[in-house]
Amino acid sequence: MISDVLLTLSAIWGVVGAAIAWLFGYVTGRLRRKRRLRALDRLEPDKAIFLIIWTGGKSDPEPDVREYLQSRGLGPLRGLSYKAPLKEELSDPEVAERLTEDLREMLTELGSGSLREVHLFYAGLVAYAPVIGAMLANWCTVVVYHKKADGYIPLYRLDKEWIQAGRRSFKPLSSPTSWLHSSGYGPGKPSLLG
Repeated sequence: MISDVLLTLSAIWGVVGAAIAWLFGYVTGRLRRKRRLRALDRLEPDKAIFLIIWTGGKSDPEPDVREYLQSRGLGPLRGLSYKAPLKEELSDPEVAERLTEDLREMLTELGSGSLREVHLFYAGLVAYAPVIGAMLANWCTVVVYHKKADGYIPLYRLDKEWIQAGRRSFKPLSSPTSWLHSSGYGPGKPSLLG
């Protein structure tokens, strides 16, 4: 009988302990996320610039970005906008070379100043985004924004310390799967899709 009571008490304490551990993890995670969001919102106007890059798509993001900045009460800020000519076929390799050289020159000029932070508003072909990230991450902190139906949100912040840290702050969302491409597929051979 005493062993039954002790067993019941230990089960209750186990559940209580698990609930406390879960609550602690939940609260610390929320606090960490709130700190990250506050850091994304802070801005040093004299050392920051807003960068709008549009490499194709249906609508120019600049008017929406300007409206977002005004709605946030952000006063006169330096900004730079790059718009790829829509008459060009942006998925053509020759045009891609020219466009990436344009971006390289623009970003190199940006990196030569006392810039500490770039607030990036990017719209267009995804293929051009890595060029921007690769160059900017070497010079300064980059805050990347995402457009939602009701405006922009600062999505994440990248800096050298974060890139080189090598440690996670959050649990993984997913894990990679590996696969091997075999030369057993191709013209006159079975399809990959079966």
